[in-house]
Amino acid sequence: MKSSSVLYSMSLTLSIFKVTRRLLQLQNPTTCMVDHPGLEPVCLNVYSLQNASNVYRADYGPLRLRGIEQYVFFFYA
Repeated sequence: MKSSSVLYSMSLTLSIFKVTRRLLQLQNPTTCMVDHPGLEPVCLNVYSLQNASNVYRADYGPLRLRGIEQYVFFFYA
């Protein structure tokens, strides 16, 4: 195994551990992603999505649409 893939694997394992530990802290543990308490404020909130788009554009420049990605549209209120 290459060292970069080992580091990625370790990072992924740590991330999964952190998510699992956080989910166990919920009063009503969830079994489905759509029931996760962080889904709406992070993934569905129009202001959060706009902020994520602004951060992405600041870091990487304008969005480049390639292949099937050109059919994905961002909607803002």
